[in-house]
Amino acid sequence: MNPGTENAEIHNLLFDLLTDLHSSNAVWQVGGLTASLIIAWWVTRLVQSRLVLASPAEPSATLKIGVGGLNRIVFPFSALICVVVARLILGRFQHEINLLNLAVPLLFSLMLVRVAVYVLRRAFRTDGALRYWERAIAWSIWLGVALYLTGLLPEVLELSKIA
Repeated sequence: MNPGTENAEIHNLLFDLLTDLHSSNAVWQVGGLTASLIIAWWVTRLVQSRLVLASPAEPSATLKIGVGGLNRIVFPFSALICVVVARLILGRFQHEINLLNLAVPLLFSLMLVRVAVYVLRRAFRTDGALRYWERAIAWSIWLGVALYLTGLLPEVLELSKIA
């Protein structure tokens, strides 16, 4: 695929999303996204409570790492699954599902960022400075992905060159 074509497709996705916001399709998409996030929050609470109940009194280091990693990805993963299901359902009834099409890669990148930050946390000693840098790196990566997916990254980079 030609890189210029990819940028045009991403720009079209943002334009289509903005166009969708002026139609009744947007209500269904926002409802589907909201329902997906609420279900994902509920699943996260359910999984975390089950993990606490199932944990032995003295868990091994491997079990702690596994449970900690699972806790980090259960929300974005369950939200991703719910959004994909909502996208399939709404796709059958309406043609435009651009908000949900944009939410899928954003949720996937959120999941990857959480895994990467968790690996960094386990690899290095956790002190106050590391926690600050973890959040800064996570937000920077996620914001970069969001800007790239919406097609705004070139404009932001061009703006930073001017300043």
